[in-house]
Amino acid sequence: MNPDVISVRVSGSGVLALSAVEGRQRGLKDGDALTMIDLGDGSFLLVKMPRTQMTLDQIQKGFGKALAQAGYTSREKVTELVKEVKREMADERQARRTKKRA
Repeated sequence: MNPDVISVRVSGSGVLALSAVEGRQRGLKDGDALTMIDLGDGSFLLVKMPRTQMTLDQIQKGFGKALAQAGYTSREKVTELVKEVKREMADERQARRTKKRA
């Protein structure tokens, strides 16, 4: 699985924002709720909430099942996925910086 990495900005008031195009491409609609899970190493995971409220336990079980189905069956594999995503994000930031300077 090659995760799709997008940029999200935090406003001064703490609001997370992504472009409307990025949101639409991912099936997000105005008013959709997302839960942010702190992975503890400076990384965060955003999970779209269904219109009916789920408990944190349900979210964790569903996310764990999705990871397992994608082949991430151990803590080490999940940790490697997070590291890979962080590397890709750093590469994207560097590419944007380089592009701005050119």
